[in-house]
Amino acid sequence: MIPNPPPFRHYPVTPAGFWIRFAAFLVDLATVMVAVNLVQLGFRSLQAPPWVWSAVNFVFTILYFGFFYSRKGATPGKWTFGIRVRHQGHHPGFFRSILRETLGKTVSVILFFGGFVMSAFRKDKLALHDLVFGTRVIKSAPLQPAWVAAAITVFILNASLTGALIQKIRNENRAPASITKP
Repeated sequence: MIPNPPPFRHYPVTPAGFWIRFAAFLVDLATVMVAVNLVQLGFRSLQAPPWVWSAVNFVFTILYFGFFYSRKGATPGKWTFGIRVRHQGHHPGFFRSILRETLGKTVSVILFFGGFVMSAFRKDKLALHDLVFGTRVIKSAPLQPAWVAAAITVFILNASLTGALIQKIRNENRAPASITKP
């Protein structure tokens, strides 16, 4: 069961700045990578080409952000730092969330990350994808220490899984030792 973050209405509506949003993104990135690495480890024997794993990662990422933003208004990374995504005072819809994360953030990356960095210099703290899709990221609760501990655990788990996946791939690609008779 996914817990609900603390209600935002008990806190003043204050825009979330660049660094707290960036920290939340790192937690979400690690969470997505853990899930994708688990899938890759589980299905490695399928010998799927790399583009299949890229597609799995893309689809999972879309569903992750679409689900959490539309249902909870925040991803686990944003819960950790007490921030939420809002659209006209409510959770953004599923498709708005997906478009915000794919199209909106892709444009920000193409602009040499300028679409993200602009939130550091704007008084309202809106990034390019917020402006385009009518969303805003607000502080909704104090920092959650238990969630920060969970986020650190996710980072450690991700590093372990990534290492295990790399080792498994190396072992599969190793040529068998040739047997020579004396």
